[in-house]
Amino acid sequence: MPAEWFCNACRIIRDPANASKTSGAFGSLLGKLDAKNSSAFRLPGDVREYFDDVRTGVDGEFEEIVPAPKPTRLV
Repeated sequence: MPAEWFCNACRIIRDPANASKTSGAFGSLLGKLDAKNSSAFRLPGDVREYFDDVRTGVDGEFEEIVPAPKPTRLV
């Protein structure tokens, strides 16, 4: 992370003239993206906890639980 970091939403509120003025088909979308802070996609809790052998990690990331193989009995 850079030494100076500013919240994108705060930066736009502080200095609206500095907002990017992009034209074209995606101009308004890109302007809105510049005014928001990035975040990772996260499924709702009920969807995340629905499936067996799947869990949510510490930072909300997807983790697949691989069950340990059953030991074979030697005769």
